[in-house]
Amino acid sequence: MFRVSTLKSVYILLLILSFNIIAGQSQKKSKPNVIFIVVDDLRPELGVYGNSTIKTPNIDKLARRGTTFTNAYCQVAVCAPSRASALTGLRPDSTKVWVLGEEFRKIHPDVVTIPQQFEKFNYHTVSIGKIFHNHMPDSISFREPDLRPEGYAVKNMIDRDPESFYFSGELKAELAAKRLERLAKDPKRYGNGWAY
Repeated sequence: MFRVSTLKSVYILLLILSFNIIAGQSQKKSKPNVIFIVVDDLRPELGVYGNSTIKTPNIDKLARRGTTFTNAYCQVAVCAPSRASALTGLRPDSTKVWVLGEEFRKIHPDVVTIPQQFEKFNYHTVSIGKIFHNHMPDSISFREPDLRPEGYAVKNMIDRDPESFYFSGELKAELAAKRLERLAKDPKRYGNGWAY
């Protein structure tokens, strides 16, 4: 995994990839598998976008087998509104989601999201990581919502940002210490202090 510097106002709908049937399965035509990867706050600093310095062989290989979109725009320079808009097809004027704490399901309980549309056509939908927004995994949209590493799918971790799941003991300790500092300053801190 690598990190690149981010521009807060950049929202990139990184890849929508469709694959053919895996080798060894029936040769008859079938619906394609779809992997939808959505990233906010990421510049297109990947090989697939022409960057030869940063090495991203697996994403590049995936992109060669699918479709890469090179023009994507955000309606709001904040992730929750942009994600709600991209995944519902509604503008922020319609979703009424303008900041991180708002939930489009409370405003539009019956809106159909992209994963729900796939479910209508008998796709098996799975959410891994940050798809909508951390505080709102939207289990209605997925057959398997909010997959988390073992140990993080417990009650006191539900509001924790998926991007704060670390497997290094050193990073876990750093995160826990920073969380306590943030909660000492503001006990009602967003994400129960886990956002880091």
